[in-house]
Amino acid sequence: MNRHNVIIKRAVERRVYKFSETYWGWSITSKQEFIENEFLWTGELDSPILQAGEKLYINEIEELVAIEEVIRTTTGDYLYVCPERVIEDEKTKSTFKKAKEDEEIYKSEQEELEMWTKPELDKSDEKQKKSWYNRLRSNFKSS
Repeated sequence: MNRHNVIIKRAVERRVYKFSETYWGWSITSKQEFIENEFLWTGELDSPILQAGEKLYINEIEELVAIEEVIRTTTGDYLYVCPERVIEDEKTKSTFKKAKEDEEIYKSEQEELEMWTKPELDKSDEKQKKSWYNRLRSNFKSS
């Protein structure tokens, strides 16, 4: 049976948070930042070559991996790329905490802004409630 050399790798990424403007308004969003490439296993496998979408159990590390992409290298080996592994660590916690703090600051600023602008909005609402005729009459009476 034919065999082929294989390298199996995946990216390791960290989840981070931030408070930012989105299409729907201001909110806490998360994204993933790249840390490193992790090489899971190198060795020989029996042919046929695996295809994207297939799964492979790696006995040495006792892990089932899904093959996302198959790439042929210049040395004739096959690079199997697996989905990224997302970790949550201290940086994840600190970015979430900072995003929550930023959200609280934003909310308090919005409340303060509303407190200052609400009286002016109420005055303009009263003006709009008067008919144009009454507004015109009141302007002539005050002169």
